[in-house]
Amino acid sequence: MMGGGHMGKKSYQSQASSSSSMFNVEELGYFKNNGICAAHGRKTRMMEKVQSMLKAKESGNDEVWRARLMDKVDCIKSEIGVIKFMIVIIFLFEFCNMLMYISKVV
Repeated sequence: MMGGGHMGKKSYQSQASSSSSMFNVEELGYFKNNGICAAHGRKTRMMEKVQSMLKAKESGNDEVWRARLMDKVDCIKSEIGVIKFMIVIIFLFEFCNMLMYISKVV
């Protein structure tokens, strides 16, 4: 019974040490330099779509290539719209905080 508990503790420690090695400085630098963040899966899917677009262009299927390119442009436009909306919300939040601070000072 004691040995089993010890094995569990050892197993937990090995899992903890292996998971902490996942976040070493070199890997974090790699992720930062390549723009990979919490949206890593989305970026991977985007890269797969770009590769399929390039294959379609190389195969001479220009209509498919243009359709996929326009689809990607529409997707990017909608993401830019979301980013603009978030910037406006953050600005309004900071503006309200500033007004509250001024009202407390005066």
